[in-house]
Amino acid sequence: MKKSPLKLFILIINFIFLLHSCGNTTENKKEDSLEIHTKVKDIKSLTTSKLIIPDSLNQKFKVLKIDSIDNSYMMYAFKADKYYKILSKKSDLIKSKWKKIELGSYYNLQLKENYSQRGIYEHATGIAAGDGPIIYFEEDSIRSLYSSPNIKGLYYSPSL
Repeated sequence: MKKSPLKLFILIINFIFLLHSCGNTTENKKEDSLEIHTKVKDIKSLTTSKLIIPDSLNQKFKVLKIDSIDNSYMMYAFKADKYYKILSKKSDLIKSKWKKIELGSYYNLQLKENYSQRGIYEHATGIAAGDGPIIYFEEDSIRSLYSSPNIKGLYYSPSL
C-alpha cells in the first residue's frame, strides 16, 4: 500500500503545523508562567510590606468635632473615607512640646483601638469606658473607640 505524493505532502505539512503550534504553546506557557510569577512576586511583596506596618495607625487625621463628656473629651476625626471616635481624658498637663488641638487641623495620630462593635460587642449600642461615661456607637459609620498616646486632654504632641 503506497501513499500518493499528495497525501504524503499533506501529512508532512500537518506534522510541521502541529510541531509549530506546540512550540508556540510552549512559548505562551513560558510567557504566562513569567506573568504569573511576576504577579505572585508582587503579591508577596505586598504581603511582606503589610506585615511591616504596625497595628496602630500612623497617618494624618483631620479633627472634625470635639465634645466634652464628664471627665473626657470625645474627638471625631476623619481619614481615608473613615470616621474615628477618639477618647481622651481631661488633663491639665501642658508642656511646651504639647500643642492645643484645633478643629479642622490635621494631626499624625497613633491610634489604638480600645473597643469595637464586633464579636461579643456586635449588638451593643454603646460601651462604658472604664469609670467614664457610656460611649455610643454610630451604626452606620463609627463602630470602634480609639485612644492615642500623643493626645492628652485637648493637647497633641507630635514627638510621641
